[in-house]
Amino acid sequence: MVAGNGREALAALARERFDLALMDVQMPEMDGFAATAAIREQERAVGGHLPIIAMTAYAMKGDRERCLDAGMDGYVSKPIRPEELFRVIEELAEAPAGEDAPKGEEEREDTLDRETLLERVGGDKKLLKDIIAMFLEDCPKRLAKVREAIARRGGEALERAAHALKGGVGNFSVGPAFEAAQRLEQMGEQENLAGVEEVYAALEREMERLTQALIGLKDEDT
Repeated sequence: MVAGNGREALAALARERFDLALMDVQMPEMDGFAATAAIREQERAVGGHLPIIAMTAYAMKGDRERCLDAGMDGYVSKPIRPEELFRVIEELAEAPAGEDAPKGEEEREDTLDRETLLERVGGDKKLLKDIIAMFLEDCPKRLAKVREAIARRGGEALERAAHALKGGVGNFSVGPAFEAAQRLEQMGEQENLAGVEEVYAALEREMERLTQALIGLKDEDT
């Protein structure tokens, strides 16, 4: 089903159940941010979680994180590339919160597509390296907030911290590190922290792999 604006989307959700929403950020009457906020507010009252993928022409780091911070689960930029959209959908559907990771997932590593990352920043190598450097500096702080939330058994704090980390990781990859952060976010949202330590341990391993790959990418051509 296609909705012309956020209000139509909310009306449709009130009538029937959907497995996924592709949310255009720029819509008349009620934009994608407002519609997503309304959906998440309703879910806090009645339960459940509708996966929402932002579709937007925004491509810079801050705008991408704004989509994720607004409660959206994934992000694709316009013009939509089918292979990217299908990949994001598959990643979101792959591992529900609280379930064991698929066999062999821990052995998979994030693969960084240098050309795709350069394309997102208009081919500006220096800008890409600056973005990577900012992420590498910020990453330990975000991980620390996730650890603190787990130690305090705070579901809401874990949701926020994991969501922020997921947003940063998603600028570069939607591989295992992104998936682990997403599972922690969902566990926090659902206030179900059973097995959270194991998921966090997987996140730490995958973040180490990702950061090493980013360091290698940043040091290229220098």
